[in-house]
Amino acid sequence: MRNAIEVENLCKAYQEFALADVCFTVPQGRCCGLVGPIGAGKMTTLRIMAGLSYIVSSVMTLLGVSYGLSVHIHKKREF
Repeated sequence: MRNAIEVENLCKAYQEFALADVCFTVPQGRCCGLVGPIGAGKMTTLRIMAGLSYIVSSVMTLLGVSYGLSVHIHKKREF
């Protein structure tokens, strides 16, 4: 059976928190939930998978498409 989601070595660092070496797979046709205490990195993991946050390092496969290290640069808007 193929995997719908494969995440290897997902890393993201903040000043006071680091998400380090997160690895998991979700087989096709299965549901998955991320469970953990507040501040464990569940939402950060989902934001990275959706391309809404930059990452330090990772290899992801989502529905058969491989994504390597990708860095999104966010610029502050000045009003």
